[in-house]
Amino acid sequence: MPHSIYLYLHLIGLILLTLSIGGVLFSRQAGEMKPPKPVSLMHGVGLLFLLVAGFGMMARLGVGWPFPMWIWAKLTLWLLLGGFGSYSKRLSVNVCWIVAISLFLAVVFFGVFQPV
Repeated sequence: MPHSIYLYLHLIGLILLTLSIGGVLFSRQAGEMKPPKPVSLMHGVGLLFLLVAGFGMMARLGVGWPFPMWIWAKLTLWLLLGGFGSYSKRLSVNVCWIVAISLFLAVVFFGVFQPV
């Protein structure tokens, strides 16, 4: 597949993940500890799209082993965003908002600028 298809799938995954984390946070603000099923489904599908499309783009760009540090940083952030539902139960909602926004800003920074 062309690079642009992987890019679109990656962006769709990012949108789904962002919407699902917003759904988790809004359900927490409403007093529910467990998010609705569609939110959990969006979370998993978004993570899957991000992972598959990200590795597809890496293959198209010719990025091989050993991975550059920005890819390791994005994989670490992917894991942190994947576990967001679990550790959001232990933190206050206001802290969760700050953590979520910080994680997404870091993801965008490493994806756009690709430092080192």
